[in-house]
Amino acid sequence: MIEYTWAITEVERDPETGGIKKIHWRYMGKEGDIFFERFDVLNVQPDPNSSNFVPYENVTKEMVISWLETELADKIPELQQELTTQIETAKNEVVNISGLPWA
Repeated sequence: MIEYTWAITEVERDPETGGIKKIHWRYMGKEGDIFFERFDVLNVQPDPNSSNFVPYENVTKEMVISWLETELADKIPELQQELTTQIETAKNEVVNISGLPWA
């Protein structure tokens, strides 16, 4: 079974609002020893006047992942399919072993 996980590699803060304006992320699929990932950047518009605004210093990893899952909800099935295809292809690849039999 393929396990999908998020990794946040960096966030960029908007100095004017004190909120996060860019989220650099990786979405990974892993099955056994086979691992593929997709990475990108999500631009967000922090609004300090919003009731759900969170200042940079109060943001947690779980919050950022929740934001990603909300903003990319339509894209997640596509990401999973892409990673699944890559993993299935890798599992079915024929491995060529080379070398010298007398070495």
